Amino acid sequence: MKRRASALLSALLIAVLLFVSGLALVFQMRADFQQRFQASRWAQARALAEAGLEDFRCKLERDPHFPPLQDIEQTVFEFEERVNPQGGYQVRSDVSLRKDPWNLILVRSTGYLGDMRRPILLVRLDGEFDVSVKVRSAPASDNPFSYQFRLTGP
Repeated sequence: MKRRASALLSALLIAVLLFVSGLALVFQMRADFQQRFQASRWAQARALAEAGLEDFRCKLERDPHFPPLQDIEQTVFEFEERVNPQGGYQVRSDVSLRKDPWNLILVRSTGYLGDMRRPILLVRLDGEFDVSVKVRSAPASDNPFSYQFRLTGP
């Protein structure tokens, strides 16, 4: 009788250990899934922010007077594109440094998932476009970096 009781207790203890181990594995897998899902969302929002920068660059290449300003005093221009039902991007440009000697357009592109007013996730990229046609240190040379974007923030 004592052997049966100890065997039953041993089996019960092993079952409890297996149950606890299985539960820990399930929670670990759930946490891993959530982490991968969040990384996927972040990558989507970043790709949307990069799409905003590329859209701005293309518009700037097609029209050297882009962005269109309504007033001589205006220095900021914003536009937003809804790329798909899941999200889009908002681009804000500041042309206050566009003239010599800087020849820069400061740009912030914000990729978002969900609605811009109540986003699920936002990714912002800050940087500058060099709009100088000539190299600043050698004005006789063409600028190989003209209309290229350089990140200045995350």
